[in-house]
Amino acid sequence: MADEHKRQGDKDIGMKRRGMMMEQKAGKREILCYGIGDFACNGCFTIVSSFLMYFYTDVVKLDLGRVGAIILVSRMADALSCLGMGGLIDRTNTKWGRVRPYLAGIIVPLCLSMVALFYMPDLTERGKTIYGYMTAVVFSVLYSGLSVSYSTMMTCMTKNSKERLGFNLTKNISANLGAFFVTSMTLFLVGQIGRGDAGKGFVGTMCAYGVLYTGIILVTFWNTKERVQVSQKRYSFSESLSVALKNRHWILLCVIEFFMLVGMTMRSQGTLYYAKYCLGQEGLGSVLLSISSFLAVPMMLVVTYLAKKIGKKRCLEYGNILLLIGLAGMWMAKRSIGILIFFHVLASIGSGIASGMVFVMIAEVVDYSEYQTGKRPQGFLTSAVSLMMKLGVACAGFLAARILAWGGYAAGSEQSSQALKAIGINYIWMPAAIAVLSILATGLYTLDEEYPKVAEALQNLYKKLE
Repeated sequence: MADEHKRQGDKDIGMKRRGMMMEQKAGKREILCYGIGDFACNGCFTIVSSFLMYFYTDVVKLDLGRVGAIILVSRMADALSCLGMGGLIDRTNTKWGRVRPYLAGIIVPLCLSMVALFYMPDLTERGKTIYGYMTAVVFSVLYSGLSVSYSTMMTCMTKNSKERLGFNLTKNISANLGAFFVTSMTLFLVGQIGRGDAGKGFVGTMCAYGVLYTGIILVTFWNTKERVQVSQKRYSFSESLSVALKNRHWILLCVIEFFMLVGMTMRSQGTLYYAKYCLGQEGLGSVLLSISSFLAVPMMLVVTYLAKKIGKKRCLEYGNILLLIGLAGMWMAKRSIGILIFFHVLASIGSGIASGMVFVMIAEVVDYSEYQTGKRPQGFLTSAVSLMMKLGVACAGFLAARILAWGGYAAGSEQSSQALKAIGINYIWMPAAIAVLSILATGLYTLDEEYPKVAEALQNLYKKLE
């Protein structure tokens, strides 16, 4: 019996040293509690990507040049914070795990900064600009901490590809429910709370969202567990970067995500402008945004099935093709609202298919680096993909503001033909061009075909270490 205990102890020690110990499988409750966290994470993202630019231009009445600069600087801060957060995660080791403590620690400051972001004191134009820079940068850095931590969790909770699909499914459903909630309720709540004062309405709405999101993230924190015990070795930035640059699939995924986020953000933030000025129906903006978010929920079920049948790469390619068809149809529809909504639905379905497998793909490129080099700097690899996504959002915000300025956009006024053209470029033509680039980049991604071999090799390694 003593020998048996010794052998068992040696086996456990060996597994811990190599950072490969696996514990019990995740249950349905845990999968659900992890997934709902993205209701809050994506809710915060949607608030900023869909309403912040509109808030600055049409509520605060800031100059477009100042708006573009604020969005660019704040989102660059968000992007650069990703790498720092990834390195911090790789160096963290607590009884709650590597990433979960950051969820509980960041959510309250993040929600407070969200309220401050949509509160504009009575200042001069210069004062408002300075305040905008400060609040936007603080919010962006805190949001980066939350989103990188939450995204990295999937690589820490399980190595089982079927469980990852389950986590990813609930995550994506919750993310799109969070986006649907924000796009369908924000302007309604602003109107109800503000009673004609949009500034007051935005502040009150952000307060309500903050309470809701804090509760959701705490539920995720208390009901999840990090099972993948990685090596205690701390990777330097240069070592992590060296591992990353050897992984061509990781590089391609970074490029693909950059393109996709540029297109998605330009389309999202351009919706309210297109509905108000090109279609002459301001209320239609919330409807179009809500349709996109609502359709993405059932699409997650379809995407999971498609990913098993045709692979994640094909989901990206076919989704972007359908998005192109939808955007072309919307341009041809002009002011025919019924036809426009039909093609908007097609574009939203395509976008949902294209974006549905992102975080499973991130987990797989992390696995590939471990297979390729024997090293797993998962915080760095995940955060660097997030960095490229955030850079895409930053570029989209700045580019959209510059295009509106080029068109001579004047908030609240009847727009010139040049301004209407600029709005159309932001909402339709730029997203279409970006979809083409995404398709071209996706054609070079081959990990779908290689991953079964990678997974088998890693599984055999784990068995040897047991």
